[in-house]
Amino acid sequence: MKSIDDAAHLSQIFGVQLCEPGFLLVEFVFSIVWQLLDASLDDEGLLELGAEKNSRWLPRPEGMEIDGHENFSEKRNEHHEGLHKVNTTMAIELIGEFLKNKLTSRLLYLARQNM
Repeated sequence: MKSIDDAAHLSQIFGVQLCEPGFLLVEFVFSIVWQLLDASLDDEGLLELGAEKNSRWLPRPEGMEIDGHENFSEKRNEHHEGLHKVNTTMAIELIGEFLKNKLTSRLLYLARQNM
């Protein structure tokens, strides 16, 4: 449990120092749904981060630059745009699956209420 918490930094993010399996599971599921939602909203340009313009989950765009050259072909850009749309759709479907499960949905609700 400690190694999972150390890798995901869940206790730092949520401010809970307990490493019990139940707490860790709730923190993990909540963080996954939160990350999927943030990424989907950001991909669609709907994420408003407020004055600080910083998300707890999303990496900075400059950290994601793989190739600094502007020589991508149009076909490659179309392929990336297609993958981008598929990723957003898949993220929304995963959130739906989490919320479809009654127990997981209730856990997420309770976690959000107690933040």
